[in-house]
Amino acid sequence: YNATYNLIAGGLTGDTEMLGKAAIAGTGIFSGTVSKDQQLSFGINAKDVDISKSPYKDPNFGFEGLIDFDGHVKGTVKEPVFDGHVSGSRVLVNGEVYTDISGTVVSNLKAKNSFDISFKQPHRTAEGEAKEGIGMFKANGNLNMVEKFIQGIVSIENGDINGLLRTDKLDCAINGVINGKL
Repeated sequence: YNATYNLIAGGLTGDTEMLGKAAIAGTGIFSGTVSKDQQLSFGINAKDVDISKSPYKDPNFGFEGLIDFDGHVKGTVKEPVFDGHVSGSRVLVNGEVYTDISGTVVSNLKAKNSFDISFKQPHRTAEGEAKEGIGMFKANGNLNMVEKFIQGIVSIENGDINGLLRTDKLDCAINGVINGKL
């Protein structure tokens, strides 16, 4: 089976055997094959995918923003794996702004979601007003969505401590910057 799908603004949604749970709003092209034994080989180039539409939700984290995917889907219809590049200019996590997101991801949207991503954190006041400073982050690790844990290393340069706490929904009067590795 050979196919090319055009994803148009407004989205592709459904719960089909081939796509599994899908909720994608953006633009892009999916092109490739599904073999008779249901092996996948699809190239994906998707732009402005609205991450708030993802069916994979966590009550502790609200995500908003548009990201781009460019990569390959392999595996089987029942166990697809994405391997490629992700990027985004601005994403909000629990209302906190992160910018210039760029990196690689290998993901089955289950236990294996390895990432090597860099991003920036514009410093803001608790009221959301810009203040001087930019935090630089590099994260390398794995997010296990089945057992709900993350492991890896995050390198931080000039991270806004209060902004990081707000990302985790903690309202504390701790200010300053953090440098180092977690």
